[in-house]
Amino acid sequence: MVAQRRMFLKGAIATSWPMTSTFAQGVRVNRAEPPADAITLAQQLRAGEMTPLEALEAAMARVQDLPRLNAVVVRDDELARSRARQQSALGRADRARATAHAPLWGVPFLLKDLNQYLRGTVTTNGSRFFRNAVADHDSTLVQRYQACGLNIFGKT
Repeated sequence: MVAQRRMFLKGAIATSWPMTSTFAQGVRVNRAEPPADAITLAQQLRAGEMTPLEALEAAMARVQDLPRLNAVVVRDDELARSRARQQSALGRADRARATAHAPLWGVPFLLKDLNQYLRGTVTTNGSRFFRNAVADHDSTLVQRYQACGLNIFGKT
């Protein structure tokens, strides 16, 4: 189970972290290599090697670099930046307290747009029929993601 969780988290951070790759239609992006996985990124954030705001800005730049893929259907940049600024402003002692209960504190994250409701955002479930369906609550899974410290900045 732990190995499956790590593979899931590794895939999640790999999709939102800047890296050097070749994608569909010949799009090439040259950036620094990503951390090995979300856990490594969380450790770097916890150690103060990088701030949550820097990690978020890098992930958002990655999404911005590949507009032709149209992989991100909903973005909430300002709310995510606000959370990242609050997290970045914490001192060392406060950061240690926050990360004790949130193992993925500050890690940027994109939700899958299927039955994962984030209050105030559209959940299309991959259908034009739901293009105006704004969630009035956070789903249980989203609450758990936020409780473990993930900074959700959009939906794929």
